[in-house]
This record gives sequence, structure tokens and C-alpha cells, in this order.
Amino acid sequence: MSFKAAKCPNCAGELQLPEDRDSVKCMYCGSDIVVREAIKLAGGVNIENLFQLAEHAEKCKQYAEAYNYYTKILETDATNYRAWYGKAMSAGWQSTSANLRLQETISGIENALKYAPENEKDELKVKAALSLRELAIDIFFSGAEKNPLTSEYVNFNPEMPLIITVLEIASGYKPDDRSILNNIVFVIEAHGLLDDPYFDDFKQIQEVEKKIQQLDPTYVPKYRATQENPPHR
Repeated sequence: MSFKAAKCPNCAGELQLPEDRDSVKCMYCGSDIVVREAIKLAGGVNIENLFQLAEHAEKCKQYAEAYNYYTKILETDATNYRAWYGKAMSAGWQSTSANLRLQETISGIENALKYAPENEKDELKVKAALSLRELAIDIFFSGAEKNPLTSEYVNFNPEMPLIITVLEIASGYKPDDRSILNNIVFVIEAHGLLDDPYFDDFKQIQEVEKKIQQLDPTYVPKYRATQENPPHR
């Protein structure tokens, strides 16, 4: 059992509290105190102020700065789901063609959902879906250029399958969003993965189109050939 310095919010008494307890009684005034909140007081960290700074940095697209603020919050409260979410997205928006930080984003959002209150999980999933879609598409176009002769997209990031994975995760969080499914089909087609023998994209794109049909029965799939005879670009 480990102990951390804490401060009673009622009498300001200096305490040493076990981290594995949710609440205890103050040895000085006898009041019930929440262990996590008492530890925060001892650390002198104003979490709400850090959130304000982090969110302002995000609005200004200063993602490295926002990332640091969210990290400071988590150093004090490792189960703060808002901080996990903010840190995850701040990491993703710092991605470059040489260093995609999408795995960190995926992991951070998983932690955010893990620690979020049950009554807020569904809303957080929708928020995550839309944020992941925006991030994935931004990274896709930042690494793509159009060939002026063919209008085909060229010069792609070699981690394109990871971008598709992010879109699939987004779709899992918001399965009724057809735009995300359309994005998956578009990215696979534009990147030319249908011609890649190491990427089982034909089967994948058929599965995506089935989901689109479930949302829109009038949708006509473009890839209805057998998997053994996929269309060629």
C-alpha cells in the first residue's frame, strides 16, 4: 500500500493517505474526505485552470502546449477521462508524415472511455467518432497530391492502412454515420489499395458497403464481383 501527501479540505490538516482508498476520515477534524481530492489539494494543482489553458491552446492549434497541460492533469489524476481524451487528440494533431501518432490517439481514447462515467460514455463515443474522422481525413489529404495528368492521388503516407483503421474505429463508435463509411471506401480507392496483394482491401470494402446498404437500402455497391476476381484499376 502506498501513501501520498494530502490536505484536508475542511481543516487544511496535512495528511498521508493511502492511494487505494476512495475516502477516509480526517485524523484532525473527523470529517469525511475524498482521497483523490485531498491529494490534489496537497499538490497545489488547480485542474480546472489547467483544463482552461489546455482548451485555449487547442483552439489556437498549439497542440504540443495542450498536450503538456493534459499530461500535467493526468500526473495528478490518472483517471481523468477528459484529460485522456484531450491528450489523445492533441497527440494525433501533432502527427507528421514521418511520425504518425495515431496509435497514441487510439490508446488515449480507449482510456478516456474506460474512465468516463457510464452515463457519459455514449456521448463521448460520438464525440470521438467525429474527431477521429476529422483527424484521419486531414492526415490523408496532407499526405496526398493529385497527379495533374490522371487526377489520381499520389505520394501517400506509407501508414495509410493505419489511417483506414482509425476511420474503422470511428465507425465503430458511431455506426449510424454513413459519412465515415463513405470515407473508408474513398481512402481505399484513392490510395490504390485494391491493387495491393498484401492488403485484403477488396473483402474489407465489400464489408463496408454492406454496412452502407443497411443504412441506405437504395445504395448500389460498386464492388460486387467475387473476391477471387476483384476489379482492377
